[in-house]
Amino acid sequence: MYKKALAGFLAFIIVFSDVVCNVSAKDYSGINPRVDSDEHTYTFYEQEATEAKVQPFENLQDIEQGEVTESDITQDETIVQDGPITDENTEIEDGNENTEIEDDNENTEIEEGDESTETEGDGETIESGKDEEAEKTEGDDESADKEEDKDAEGTEENDENRVNIEDDNSQKQEMTGTEIGIQTLAENDFNYTVLNGSYIKLTSYSGTEVEVVIPESIDGYAVQAMENVFKNNKTVEVVTLPESLEILGGSNFYNCTKLKRVVFNSDITSIGNSCFYGCSGFQGTLSIPESVTEIGASAYANCAGVIDVAFPVGLRTVGNNAFMGCTSLTEVELPDSVNSMGAGVFKNCSNLTKVNYPLSWSEAGLSGELLRGTKVRTITVPEGVEELPQYVFRDCSNLVTVNLPGSLTTISANAFENCTGIINFIFPEKLKEVGNYAFSGCANLKSVSMTESTAHSRLTP
Repeated sequence: MYKKALAGFLAFIIVFSDVVCNVSAKDYSGINPRVDSDEHTYTFYEQEATEAKVQPFENLQDIEQGEVTESDITQDETIVQDGPITDENTEIEDGNENTEIEDDNENTEIEEGDESTETEGDGETIESGKDEEAEKTEGDDESADKEEDKDAEGTEENDENRVNIEDDNSQKQEMTGTEIGIQTLAENDFNYTVLNGSYIKLTSYSGTEVEVVIPESIDGYAVQAMENVFKNNKTVEVVTLPESLEILGGSNFYNCTKLKRVVFNSDITSIGNSCFYGCSGFQGTLSIPESVTEIGASAYANCAGVIDVAFPVGLRTVGNNAFMGCTSLTEVELPDSVNSMGAGVFKNCSNLTKVNYPLSWSEAGLSGELLRGTKVRTITVPEGVEELPQYVFRDCSNLVTVNLPGSLTTISANAFENCTGIINFIFPEKLKEVGNYAFSGCANLKSVSMTESTAHSRLTP
């Protein structure tokens, strides 16, 4: 009986060794066990090989007694016995499920799929399971790996997209404000407003340069106009304007006390209101571009260093207070093309002694004061003038003598109102009309001379 038992035990050892060797030879590093709760058996699904960790079996009886639990088996590790069989356990860990190899000294069961491999007593039966399940598992593992690769590529792609989006956002922030009507900080420290699809108006300058050359274009837009650009700037001395400039608007150089020179490169037609107001750095002769036909209100007011002004021959309009407070100005020669001069054009030019009367002058400012606060004592109206406009010398208290031409026929209302310096006045022979309040307030007027024909004309006090 002992011989039979010994023979059976040896047969069991041989079969069990073959089985374990097969298990060891085959890479079960990717084994994924499934517990079949009804039969209390374990099914192995072959996955792609991963690195196998080899550890010796310990306490085979623990496996037999069910002391190895599902928590002892992990997804990432496979423990495979490789070597002679002893009284030790083999744990193959995967997920939260366990793999059990039972040994009752009589049989060994390894179930795979729906098939099983059995070894009993004297006999030896090995039944292999279906290969389809293993192939399916391998296919699933390949799909899973592909999914992981795809996810990795997607992550890299998302990172690239994220960088691109950030770059785009930076560009958008840089480009923010270039739409029509919106201000934005541009190259060369200029701010501008887009007028239309092709042109811009400069609105300010934030630089600190002493000499500034304004570019022909900024951000692809041609510089067409300027307004308030250098207002109150205390460093700039020389500014060169671009050829593209058409409109030199208001207050561009307002109170730029160090400004000495402006270079014009285009045929601008007007100087904006207060454009050069308070530019006390201007010295000597002020040359206004020949293309200019209009000088705005207070355009050169308080330019205390200006001694002389070279007016363009085509000038037509001089605004209110245009040269007010130019205390160094001594003489003015206006072109005959001027037909309109506003109130106080040379007001408080305290050293001005001589001003000519333009032949075409037909409109004066409401408040007069053309020569108030000057040293002009005499004014001569040229031959050919037929009418003195309303308010023409109103409130010019310094005026003493007015020489009128023989062509004059009309003295408009308020023409010499409040001219307290006039003592004697001679009417020309052709004079036919004197407007209301023409000499109102002339407190020192003592005599008026006229011909007989003039005396019979319609004279209105």
